[in-house]
Amino acid sequence: SPQPEEKILKFRKKWGMRGKYVVGYLGKISRDKGLDILLSILPVLKSRGVEVVVGGEVRREKDRDLLEGLRKGGAILTGWVRDLPLFYSSLDLFFFPTREESFGRVAVEAQACGIPVVGCRTGGVREVVREGETGFLFMPEDTEGALRKIFYVLENPSLKEKMGRRGREWVRRKFSLTDKVREIEEIYLSFQE
Repeated sequence: SPQPEEKILKFRKKWGMRGKYVVGYLGKISRDKGLDILLSILPVLKSRGVEVVVGGEVRREKDRDLLEGLRKGGAILTGWVRDLPLFYSSLDLFFFPTREESFGRVAVEAQACGIPVVGCRTGGVREVVREGETGFLFMPEDTEGALRKIFYVLENPSLKEKMGRRGREWVRRKFSLTDKVREIEEIYLSFQE
């Protein structure tokens, strides 16, 4: 659920988020998850007043340089995130540049908190981000396209709000625990007939 404004302001202050906009990523810090894409667009984002916050950890030594690059580039690195709803709610946009993704749980979580998503058109991300409704998708390695879509959302507050609201409604409809349990029950019951 989206978090109260006072908690968001406190979280942003704690992490020194002073930019006009806040774009975030949460997950494994690796090339598979596209963090090198984020690293390549970081200078443009920072030059236009965007704070970039990254939650997560490096799991493989070969990706440790990404963490250092993000740090040097001015990204805010939170490490492991305990309060996911507060992390997502503190963003203006969730950026998900993953190259490999079977589902895209973090994109669903961001949308559940009313945050639009700009993600890579790959794997399950294509199914959890509704193009033009809850966010936008960009082709793998299309950094210019990613930047255009990021700034299009950030610079259009009414669009950002509408996408956030639609994303929250869509997640509630599509991923309701009650509905999923009912679907599983129906499958089991169909074997009894």
